Amino acid sequence: MLTVIGEALVDEVLRPGQPVVPHVGGSPLNVAVGLARLGHPVQFLGRFGQDPYGDMVAAHLSANGVMVPLVPDSQATSIARATLDADGAASYDFALDWSLPASLATGS
Repeated sequence: MLTVIGEALVDEVLRPGQPVVPHVGGSPLNVAVGLARLGHPVQFLGRFGQDPYGDMVAAHLSANGVMVPLVPDSQATSIARATLDADGAASYDFALDWSLPASLATGS
């Protein structure tokens, strides 16, 4: 069993005059998914919330065969927002929560 530890987040892409387009991401989460797609048994240890974006994260991991032993918490799922201007140049804003799940923080 391989274990990947790190962030899970949703990338929001905003284009002028268009609705927000969310994408599940986070480098460690992407590594876990890649390993699973290559046929390795893998689990992902990272936090995400009990919210619609957290549901997207959980569904993406599950659909790709990644085990998730930690339950979502009550904090918002982290977001990386890329706003594209009319010329396609991006500016970025982040709403990240780096807290550990209580079970890891307390060692229980």
